[in-house]
Amino acid sequence: AWERGDTDTALRHLDRALGVLRKAPESALYQGVLFNKAMVLNDAGRDRAALPLLLQVERLRIRTLGPSHPRIGDTRRLIGEVQAALGQDTAARASLRDAVRLTRESREYGPSHPHTRRAELSLAMFELDHDEPAPETETTATETTATMVALQKLAALPKSDQE
Repeated sequence: AWERGDTDTALRHLDRALGVLRKAPESALYQGVLFNKAMVLNDAGRDRAALPLLLQVERLRIRTLGPSHPRIGDTRRLIGEVQAALGQDTAARASLRDAVRLTRESREYGPSHPHTRRAELSLAMFELDHDEPAPETETTATETTATMVALQKLAALPKSDQE
């Protein structure tokens, strides 16, 4: 329903699934449905409602998968995007950088995996939109050039990429 633009129906279906799965929050299925609900909320511009769900997914995934699993990177990416939408720039930058690191360094994903590329793209877009330096760093021409190079690489991904 969400892909067809029917957010309300999608959220109703997701809530129904969560109601059934709530007894097993450690299951990957429950965590995935909760993540998807947050993704739909984010897409609908309801980021304040999405963030607590994502933080819950992150806690559950860390408990079941460990802190360095690439799915934590997927979760951190969406957390970073939501934080950015809410104006939480310092937290967003940290989340997005963490997402890139977790997905890039994992054996399951690695540097060329579509989820790694998605995290890299989210970070690069954030950095372009926020040209003011982070409090602990100074943005340099080299960093800006590196961001542009990263975006150009991502734009040149093979057409066979799933994302």
